[in-house]
Amino acid sequence: MNNNRISKNNIYINSLTIGFILLSLLLFANVYATHISEPILSLDKDAKYNINETISVNGWVKYNEKPASDVLVLLKLLNPNGKEVFQDQVISNSNGNFTSNVTLLGSNATEGGTFTLYAESQCRHEHRNICNHNNSSQTLLVIN
Repeated sequence: MNNNRISKNNIYINSLTIGFILLSLLLFANVYATHISEPILSLDKDAKYNINETISVNGWVKYNEKPASDVLVLLKLLNPNGKEVFQDQVISNSNGNFTSNVTLLGSNATEGGTFTLYAESQCRHEHRNICNHNNSSQTLLVIN
């Protein structure tokens, strides 16, 4: 009778152990998840900008096809030679929108041409360690 009780206890303990292991695996499966927010630039693709003009950069951040707030966005402007002439960081507002003013005057931009504006998601603060750094880009025509 004692052996039967010990056997039932072993089964119970083994079942709890296996259950705990399975639950642990399920809970920690998301450790390797990623944050996939993506900045979307909202600029007029046909616009031409003067080299001494301040360019208003607007956009929004999407996450699962919906606007995402509190996402850090890195903005970079590259001249026609690929050299960075402007950089800024902005945070999306409660509606997912962000804005920045790009000033070429006083930067390394000395000539017009086709510039490239990059927007890269740096994610929300709590997701920085799992951030995918999705980005988008758009060309800007700058004239002298």
